[in-house]
Amino acid sequence: MKTTLNTKSNILDLAQDFLQTRSMAGFSFQDLAKGIGIKKGSLYYHFESKEELIIALLERVHGRLLEAFRQVENESAWVRLETYLNIYGKHFGPSEKMCPGGSFASIWGTVSEPLKKSVKRLGTTHVKEVTRIVESGRDSGEFKRTDTTPEEVAIWIISTVQGAMLTSRIMETGDMFKIVMKQLKDFLKPP
Repeated sequence: MKTTLNTKSNILDLAQDFLQTRSMAGFSFQDLAKGIGIKKGSLYYHFESKEELIIALLERVHGRLLEAFRQVENESAWVRLETYLNIYGKHFGPSEKMCPGGSFASIWGTVSEPLKKSVKRLGTTHVKEVTRIVESGRDSGEFKRTDTTPEEVAIWIISTVQGAMLTSRIMETGDMFKIVMKQLKDFLKPP
């Protein structure tokens, strides 16, 4: 049974790597089987379809994202924000990988409704949790107050990070990401 669980985990790991570097349209079950060293038919033991695999992957990513937020929920707003930004800056690597949810942007019109639902759930969690960070930062005086709501600031932060990831990938340099993250933090600092 452990081998089966390891195989399933290996499939999810490689699928996530492919999703973040190639997009969903950029790999097949054959690519996964070859990369793992199993027969293509063996993948169907774990996942009936590529869509089922990607939905399972997004659920795993969602759980890991929530866990990252929970691990620092009692920390300062700056530590929580840095943890969030480090998910992109260290774990995905600007210019190397895209955010799993963000990787769907170019193929959104071809994505099924169940898959869209999974991606949107992930996005909603980003907004909810980053909004909590902004509220906390404003309440503690760590972040400056503006006329915009905490949710609007959270949406701006998430959009800025996603845009920085995309630009860094296209330009093949993490420096752009670092510059944008510095500007983002400078904007949030109180006067």
